[in-house]
Amino acid sequence: MEVANRSTFLTKEKLFESKHFAELSLDILLVHDYNWQIITINSASEEILGFKPEEVIGKRCIDLVHPEERENVQNIIAENTKKKVKYKNRILCKDGTYKWFQLNAIPIEKENRIFVVGRDVTEKERMMEQLKKSERLNLISQLAAGLGHEIRNPLQSVRGFLQLFVKKYQNEKEHLELMISELDRANHIITEFLSLSKNRSKNPVPLNLNSVVANLFPLIQVKAFTEGKDVRLDLNISANIIGDEEELKQLIINFAQNGIEAMEPQKTLTIRTASDQSYVLLTVIDEGKGIPSDVYSKIGTPFVTRKADGTGLGLAVCYSIAERHKAKIEVETSSNGTSFSVKFPKKLK
Repeated sequence: MEVANRSTFLTKEKLFESKHFAELSLDILLVHDYNWQIITINSASEEILGFKPEEVIGKRCIDLVHPEERENVQNIIAENTKKKVKYKNRILCKDGTYKWFQLNAIPIEKENRIFVVGRDVTEKERMMEQLKKSERLNLISQLAAGLGHEIRNPLQSVRGFLQLFVKKYQNEKEHLELMISELDRANHIITEFLSLSKNRSKNPVPLNLNSVVANLFPLIQVKAFTEGKDVRLDLNISANIIGDEEELKQLIINFAQNGIEAMEPQKTLTIRTASDQSYVLLTVIDEGKGIPSDVYSKIGTPFVTRKADGTGLGLAVCYSIAERHKAKIEVETSSNGTSFSVKFPKKLK
């Protein structure tokens, strides 16, 4: 009897210690059965994901996995029912966003339980993606610097001859002017392409970002009003930075135009500035339907676009401009809209 009591005491003590350890852990820890039903979560899970225990216990944890990775996770667990397995995927948070986690799953077959420990690696993934994006932009910028002018010069020559032909062959005027229009479109694309070059000359001067936004406001407003949409400014008192005004205008217009085109009529685009001791933040917020995950992972990559008549260079140019200004771009998206934030240092190093 004494041995049995001692055994029970040790079991309870061990259980208490394991629960205490789980609560002390900074990583998420959840237990689910082989039907994916969540049995318990620790306090770190609540803090990181935002769900209270009663909101998820009894629910299927596979439903919290990002749809693109759900089948893969199911296959991984199904193939490793008797051994520990490592994998990485995105998990849904209460606010509707997804975070990346490096996960370890430990199946306890006798108890019909799977213990899952996950470390939040969202910031690491974001930094890796930024690094890859920067490497891609560097490659494209080298290509732009080398080819842009070589292509533009022959086009300018062809355009000059076409203008002469318009005067000489009036009966073909309509067709010739169409050809000139298409050449101008090609020239515009080349101009955008050249904007990707890191070697592009720039003229950084002290300026107020609010003034740049305010000067562009009528232009942006006209674009929005013609599509039945609105634009709102929320400008901070102090937004002084060192920058190239023409490049910053291009960046703001590109973000604003994308935001307006992403929204349905009656929606509002917000352009906001904020600042602290070291940085000035420019944020463009739309009320669209969000960016699909397959496009989100490629934001800023040249020639990636969902627009039928788009070149896919607009956002790539924004990333290049930000890089030249030692600024960082952060993107947040959900079904309620998307925000692009550019964090400018007040002093260029």
